[in-house]
Amino acid sequence: MKYQNKISDIFNLDKLIESLSTYVELKLQIYELRVKEQLVVAITKIAVLSIILLFGIIMIFFFSMALAYFLNSWLGSEFLGFALVGAAYLAIGLVILFLQGRLIKNHLFQAFFSDTILNSENDDEHEERIED
Repeated sequence: MKYQNKISDIFNLDKLIESLSTYVELKLQIYELRVKEQLVVAITKIAVLSIILLFGIIMIFFFSMALAYFLNSWLGSEFLGFALVGAAYLAIGLVILFLQGRLIKNHLFQAFFSDTILNSENDDEHEERIED
């Protein structure tokens, strides 16, 4: 018994186990906070993008209406301005449809994930400096 107590006292196994369990708990909390932070950043980006998109759509709608009425009065027609604006949107839509793979996907990927990738690389470098 005395021999076991001396070994326990020398290595302080109880304190070592307690410290290790505290370290693991803190490390889990850090990862949990990082996940929450990334989730908040993603939700914030989506919310801001949605608001900008909504106001952009409203703006385009009113400018389109103004352009259609202007073309109607310029061409002396009641519907030709609306038809021309609709045809312009159809042409823009077809261009976007044919170029969607090269343009839109790449830009959206860069917009959403470039910050996340850069932040995760910085976090990894920060962790390496801490562990050293």
